[in-house]
Amino acid sequence: MKKVVWGAFSVIVFIAFASCNASSTVVPASTDVNDSREEVIKMQVTVQVSADVARALHQQGPPTAESEAPLRLIETFGLTLEPMHPDTDDPNLQSYFTVEVLDHATAQRVIDRLRQSEAVEAAYVKPPDELP
Repeated sequence: MKKVVWGAFSVIVFIAFASCNASSTVVPASTDVNDSREEVIKMQVTVQVSADVARALHQQGPPTAESEAPLRLIETFGLTLEPMHPDTDDPNLQSYFTVEVLDHATAQRVIDRLRQSEAVEAAYVKPPDELP
């Protein structure tokens, strides 16, 4: 045991050494077959709306029929439209929103429907992140 004093505080540091034998045996964390947890990877649909619609969706203007249309459409899929840059005042960045979906088929249906809306300027699946 080693005692180190810093100002008004004293800290006791215990140094312990233990030996261990490395083994390549894999030990399961759980033997419960029903405890398999699969990671759910969500896809992200990026949506760009017109400036007027963006202002309404960011509550900087009154809601309009044009701004309500994408929201209702997204809600029919049980999804939500989230601002990509919620705290920005930049009108260009305010026009971007995201929708998280669970599979490619749903993403494609959402995109197809969004592209039919006059409020939507672009809708696409965000490419996967990768290092440069």
